[in-house]
Amino acid sequence: MATIRRIPFTSTRIIYETPLPVSEVLSRLDKALNRAGAGDIIKFLAGVKTREEVEKKVNEVRGDGDFVYFGCNSHSDWLNTYHDHPVPPAPTTLVYTLGNPLIAATMLQHELMTGLYVPPKILVTENENGRGTRVLYDKPSAAITVADGEGKEREALRSAAEVLDEKLERLVRSVTNPEGFEA
Repeated sequence: MATIRRIPFTSTRIIYETPLPVSEVLSRLDKALNRAGAGDIIKFLAGVKTREEVEKKVNEVRGDGDFVYFGCNSHSDWLNTYHDHPVPPAPTTLVYTLGNPLIAATMLQHELMTGLYVPPKILVTENENGRGTRVLYDKPSAAITVADGEGKEREALRSAAEVLDEKLERLVRSVTNPEGFEA
C-alpha cells in the first residue's frame, strides 16, 4: 500500500498593478522572453545530448534576459467559448510559463521535487474595467524550499531559489513599469 505525506507550507503571492494596457504588458513580456526566437524549448530539452548544447541554446535564446519563453495558455479564450461568448467577455487572462534551464539546474541538483515549481509561471490579466493590468505570481522560493518532510532544508537550494525570486521580480517590474521598458 502506498504511503502519503502532507507537508504544509506558506507562500507569498506577488501582484503588480500597472496602468498599462494588457496588450502593452504582453508585448513587453514577449520581447523580454524572446518569444519569437524561443522555438520549442521543451522539445529541444527533451532531445539534448550534452550540457554544452543546453548552455549554448539557452544563452543564445535568452540573449541579455534571464528567462526563456516556454509557453502560454489563455484562460480568457476558452472561458469565452465555454460561456457562449458572454457580454461582457472575460478579461484577457494568460498564464505564461517561462524559465531558464541553467537556473533550474542549480536547484534541481539539490532537490528534484523543485521540478514541481520550475519552470515558474506568471499570470497576466486585464483589469475588469479594461483599464490597466495585473501580473501575478507566487514567490518561487516559498514553494521550492519546503522542507523535505524530514525537517531538512538545504541552504544551497534556498540561495538558488532566492536568485530565481530576484530575477523574476526584476522581469515583472520591467514589463509593468509605466515609465519605460528595457528588455
